[in-house]
This record gives sequence, structure tokens and C-alpha cells, in this order.
Amino acid sequence: MAFVKTIKFTNNNICELQVALHQMEWCKDNFNVHVTLEMDSLMEVNIIKSLLQSTRTLKKIVYKIEGNVRNLQCKVIHCFKEANSVADSLPRYSITGEIDEKYS
Repeated sequence: MAFVKTIKFTNNNICELQVALHQMEWCKDNFNVHVTLEMDSLMEVNIIKSLLQSTRTLKKIVYKIEGNVRNLQCKVIHCFKEANSVADSLPRYSITGEIDEKYS
């Protein structure tokens, strides 16, 4: 599932982690387990996997994501954004605020 949601933009890391958290909350609310979360930011994948230290501003979001990873039996993997054209095209909707929420 790929989706876009208009959110408050502060920086790329916070934005992408908020989107990941939203997607995992959606999966939890819809009883989806054994989820694979693909992210195009290797740094954020490593932060979620606790391979890198997160900053103070990211800790709250990362903590929630880590809880969802455990509860949903989730795999977090890195994918190159060029390999996922749908997910790569969605951020422009989030930034422009053209739509509130869109799933693909």
C-alpha cells in the first residue's frame, strides 16, 4: 500500500517518520500483521532498527514506531526510491497540500 497524507512539515526525517507511523497505525487499526515497511531513507531504517542513535526530536516518533514494529510483527527494510515509482511520486501531494489523504 502506498499513500500520502498532508502533515505539518518540519524536516525530511520527521516527515518520513510521521508518515511511517501513520501507515503502521493504519495497519494496526485494520488488523494487518506481518507488515513490511519499506522506506527509502537508509538512515531512518537504521534509526528504527536501533542501529543509529536518534535525535531528541525524533525519539518520540521512533519509540511509537518501534512499538508498532513489535506489535505488528513488522519487517523494516530499505528500498531505493527509484525502484518504487508510486511511493516516489506521492510526496509532492503531501507538500502541496492538494489532497488530505490518498491511497494507492
